[in-house]
Amino acid sequence: MRIGILGCGSFGLAAAIELRLRGHAVTALDQGVVPNPRATSTDVSKAIRRTMYGDHHSYVELVEQAGQGWRRWEERWREKVYHQTGMLNIFRSFGPGTPRLRELALPE
Repeated sequence: MRIGILGCGSFGLAAAIELRLRGHAVTALDQGVVPNPRATSTDVSKAIRRTMYGDHHSYVELVEQAGQGWRRWEERWREKVYHQTGMLNIFRSFGPGTPRLRELALPE
């Protein structure tokens, strides 16, 4: 199959690589140089959200498969490309009844 991907950020290029590994002909296009310094995926502070959006139960499954894919690439390339740091919680307020900061600390 011939596939075109618009956007060569982290996820666009990840899709292109995976599709090529599966034997597809892939053309990836971006409006700038790769990596594009204006791309939202250029910096290191990205999150993979393992949460459900509405009734889209397959989203969590896709996120889990993506994480496994990053790990397989690391084994193949013998280089770290995915850095898992932990969990982020965002609260609208810290009023009575909300968790205290020390309760949000990551386990050692």
